Amino acid sequence: MKTTLGLFLILASLLPAGAQTKPRAGALKPSGDFTFLVMGDSRGAKPMEISEKFKAALQEANVLAPDFVVNSGDLIMGYTADTSEIHMEWNAFQLACAELKVPLYLVAGNHDIQNKTDQEYFLKNNPRGLYYSFDHKGSHFVVLNSEDLDHPDSIAGKQWEWLKNDLAKARGADGIYLFLHKPLWAIQEKGTANAWMGLVHPLLLKARVKGVFAGHWHQYQFEERDGIKYYVSGGAGAPLYRGLTPETGGFYHYLLVRVKSGTPNVAVVKTGSVLPEDVVSSRDVERSKALRLKVFGNPHYYLPPRPGFKDEVTIPVNNILPVPIEGTVIWEGKKGGLAFVPEETKFSVPAGGSTSLTFQVKGKGVYVYPPPEAVIAVTFGSEGKTARLEKALRWVESYDCLKAKKTPKIDGDLKDWSGVPRLTLNDVQRARFTPPEAWKGPKDCSAKFLLCWDEKNLYLAVEGTDDAPSGKVQKDAPFRGDGVILLLDAGVGSGRFLRDTSTASTVQIGFHSDARPPYLYGGLRFAKPRIAEEVEAKAVRDLKGNLILYEAAIPWSLLAEKATKVGDVFLLNLAVSDNDGQGRKGWLEWNPGGLEEDDFSYFGELRLK
Repeated sequence: MKTTLGLFLILASLLPAGAQTKPRAGALKPSGDFTFLVMGDSRGAKPMEISEKFKAALQEANVLAPDFVVNSGDLIMGYTADTSEIHMEWNAFQLACAELKVPLYLVAGNHDIQNKTDQEYFLKNNPRGLYYSFDHKGSHFVVLNSEDLDHPDSIAGKQWEWLKNDLAKARGADGIYLFLHKPLWAIQEKGTANAWMGLVHPLLLKARVKGVFAGHWHQYQFEERDGIKYYVSGGAGAPLYRGLTPETGGFYHYLLVRVKSGTPNVAVVKTGSVLPEDVVSSRDVERSKALRLKVFGNPHYYLPPRPGFKDEVTIPVNNILPVPIEGTVIWEGKKGGLAFVPEETKFSVPAGGSTSLTFQVKGKGVYVYPPPEAVIAVTFGSEGKTARLEKALRWVESYDCLKAKKTPKIDGDLKDWSGVPRLTLNDVQRARFTPPEAWKGPKDCSAKFLLCWDEKNLYLAVEGTDDAPSGKVQKDAPFRGDGVILLLDAGVGSGRFLRDTSTASTVQIGFHSDARPPYLYGGLRFAKPRIAEEVEAKAVRDLKGNLILYEAAIPWSLLAEKATKVGDVFLLNLAVSDNDGQGRKGWLEWNPGGLEEDDFSYFGELRLK
């Protein structure tokens, strides 16, 4: 016990010196601008507990670097006759406050002082006294004791006489600020508020006190009486009152007071909102980017399931980071008729390791957009940095592209396309209009796509429906006017769902609804967008039937760097754009990987048959 008490006295001596119970002559000068923090009710919810919110507030105080901090009481849990427990509580409090890099001034709270024994321990840990004052840069600060054992919940007796003398000696201060634990001006029991307003408040008015700060109530509130600003700030760590909302003061906080030219400005700071400059480093950003683009792959599900395809969804994980990762995966959003088992799972992958997170799938999948999302909460590195990733399920649809029995004639007449499978875009899940209700249905805008191939070309035919055909377009961009777009990428492979999947390598060819030639844009193989002179194309507009017919022969030399053959698979997207003469309304897209997401991992598959 002697050793513990000695530790208390040593820690108490760490409190900054310079406090004074009587202002010295000339101590108020020189004047200057400064800041200070006010925290109240920082105790934990049980004995020996240091509130995590209080720890955070102390860290934020070091970031803000004020001139000093005032804690307005309820520093420990107290309310016990066990002196060994009181020892340990004060020990825990002092150790926590040892992290603070600026002077700390303490106020006695009701949890700190209930009897003479408590009072002795408070004085051991706060040698400045039960009530005291100090000066700083021309301003005067008064700490009162609302827990006076002889005069509870009042400022009376010796303390009252001391206060009158202290304020009299502080005349000429740039500002006077007063601190106590209980907001005696607002406590109605036993006439406490009347006593304060009848006796203390007039004295503070005479002394031109600018602010009075208290705690006790675990909330925040403010009022102004006769020009004196009264603050209740009791949100530094103790449990908040039930039933209070943030709008009624129920939030953890402290006060930041900036004094400039003698005028205070008070800001209420929610705990957790002040961060150090190195809270996010460039290394953290790079690792987070790697987690999103390279470590975690994109889950995918084939519609309809391919023969022999297991009813499961897999998220590939390749931890290229030099640190381990761990976390959880939870499925959220519309499920598209699927149920994932398990719906939540945990993972842990060492640095340089890899694994697959597999989920069994039940039900029959139906294309929906937005698709279900795997929400990944991941912690990485020894610092415990965290990241949240959303990996949307990729619905992988496929189109069987038949080899042409006879070369189609590019004339805008689709009679020679019989027997070729149609890919139809005419449902709301494929529509991307702003607002969504701007799309009125298939008669407003829709399209049927047909594709076939031979060794020389990929052939495209489209039967588009548009209730208000328009030739207006922004420069050469078909996706801004009425037109159709083909997007094709040869990047299919095992890494398709586990790499940076922007459409930079995707060849995009747009076809206008009028006589203008098709336009080639996008793709790393082409220096800049240009007219696709190699493409033979024809567009025929049937205004009576609101139809636009397209045909095109696209050389494989534009689409792929090697010869094509049966069994080859390409990544494919198709879109039809709608412009009724007032600017682009929107589009329908086979999958969201092109105009919506710019990500070819969403693309469907073109399978050469």
